[in-house]
Amino acid sequence: MNSRSARVFTVTLVTALMIAFFTVCGFAAPSKPGKPIIDVYANSDSSIYMDWSKPKRASGYQIYLGGSKNGSYRNVKTINSARKTSWTCTGLKKGKQYYFKVRAFRKVKRKKVYGSFSSPDFAIATSEPYYVENIRMDESRSGLGYIDCELTNWSTHNIVLKNNGASIFVPSIVDFNADDTDTYEPVSIYSASNNIDYYYPDEVVVEPGEYITLTFETNEYYVDYDPSVSVLFCDVDFYGDDYMIPFMSDYTDYGDDGPILLDASRMLHQKNTIGAIVGKKNESRRFMKG
Repeated sequence: MNSRSARVFTVTLVTALMIAFFTVCGFAAPSKPGKPIIDVYANSDSSIYMDWSKPKRASGYQIYLGGSKNGSYRNVKTINSARKTSWTCTGLKKGKQYYFKVRAFRKVKRKKVYGSFSSPDFAIATSEPYYVENIRMDESRSGLGYIDCELTNWSTHNIVLKNNGASIFVPSIVDFNADDTDTYEPVSIYSASNNIDYYYPDEVVVEPGEYITLTFETNEYYVDYDPSVSVLFCDVDFYGDDYMIPFMSDYTDYGDDGPILLDASRMLHQKNTIGAIVGKKNESRRFMKG
């Protein structure tokens, strides 16, 4: 081995030994904590609740608030406990949309090592029903007596769908087509995925964060429903008040085979009668998830 090769060998050996020494003695760069997943819920007219998953190697969390998904964010809360994975942000403006994201940190010798931010999630500061709705339709389904709908409750309180006819509101389909004489059809909740033991339940309770599938049946056993002009209204109880939730879609084409899952939208609605909602169809506020 010549002198040049000997020097290269020596440097390589010393470098390897130093890396091994620092690793064994704890001088290697500490591993970052994992990336959490955050879910955000409407809680009241001035507060929003959130919770997130606990990633590996976390000692605590930082929560950031923003006014838009891709805009600027600021740190609004630091939690110095790995076990606490929820928080309620208060003092918010009624009806305003807020985005939140969270990152974990790990404490190493009085210093913090930060992990990656979660994907942002959002909610509106409101005490009204806040939810995602879908309608599942295909070509054959439009000629049957049933419509399948999906609902996710993104508020912190139960949404109760009523089926007993005691309310001033009746679950119904309304067409906005002036040439259609069948503009109003009463319907019933036939079944719900979280009420699997019986049909025609008096009420269906959707808990915070819960996703359910509902099947509606028309009283005439025929669905005159066109996704381009029809809306299915359902009576719900929230905070002890009556609300109408419309299942609606801008989708205009029918599918060929199995059910087509239409675009999900998160919707916020004021208390109103059917007539008032029909008159304000184009004023409904629609918020896309993500």
